[in-house]
Amino acid sequence: MYRMDDDDDDDEQQQQQPAPLVDQSFPLDDDEDEPIGSPVAATAAAGSSSYRATAGNSSRASASAGGSVPLDDSRDRYGSPAGYDDGGVGAGLEGMGIDPELHDAESLAEITKLSRAWMEERGSPGILQWKGNVVDGVIDQIDQQVTILDSLLADSATSQEEHFRLSLVQLDLERARWLLKAYLRTRLRKIEKFARHIASERDLQVRLSDVELGYVKKYNELQTAHLNASVLSYLPEKMRGLTDQVAGLSGGPTGDMVVRPDLDEPAFIRCRHDCGQLQLPDGEMVELTKGSIHLLRYRSIQFLVDQGRVEML
Repeated sequence: MYRMDDDDDDDEQQQQQPAPLVDQSFPLDDDEDEPIGSPVAATAAAGSSSYRATAGNSSRASASAGGSVPLDDSRDRYGSPAGYDDGGVGAGLEGMGIDPELHDAESLAEITKLSRAWMEERGSPGILQWKGNVVDGVIDQIDQQVTILDSLLADSATSQEEHFRLSLVQLDLERARWLLKAYLRTRLRKIEKFARHIASERDLQVRLSDVELGYVKKYNELQTAHLNASVLSYLPEKMRGLTDQVAGLSGGPTGDMVVRPDLDEPAFIRCRHDCGQLQLPDGEMVELTKGSIHLLRYRSIQFLVDQGRVEML
């Protein structure tokens, strides 16, 4: 009698393991699981093609820049999209001696870019630039994976073991959808909170998508109509302004009617490039070198965030 060696079978199974769509290292936040709450917000978000593509289990073929996805023997059976290495984006960069966290954003996978955009949106007090290309890229890759999964699940030749592996790919797809919705919810909360401020600042409106811009204008109109009907119409004429600015008493908070983001909030940043010396409001100089981490006022590093030279943590 002799014992069979299963090492070769294990190696073959590992090679057939599908490449994950999502970098599973991104943090999960229980706060993102809460519903948006506002019916108007849900309606406006549902109007976006980005939101529609993530809300359901669409199996339509993607009309991405790469065209339709061929289902042939030259492609991974589990439909790994182009640009995803077997070891993941981070593993490929580390193998070349490059820190994936500081690598050029243009060479990163779309899902990694979306994860970074979500973290920066959460860390900044104000609304940031809409990452439309990144969102569309993630949606296209999700649609490609769904199309291939549907084809394999409907194939009678797919074994039970392959069905189990396909369920893992489906789990990665759900993670990608969750991250996409989390990014949209984060921006939507800021839009609702600073709606009146955004509606009055043209330089902030250019940071929104077309759907977000239409939503913030409609939201501001509905909020103004509600306040006029319920409160302001019963007050004296001089007290009906919604844009009044009143200085705080004894150093207390101001009485501004317009809610604005607090740009003096502290922010953790990591330098993606050498940014040289930065002068702080108190006159102190700080050296921003590549890879260094700092805790500074957001107002001092806002222009670096907009330029993409630093990233929020």
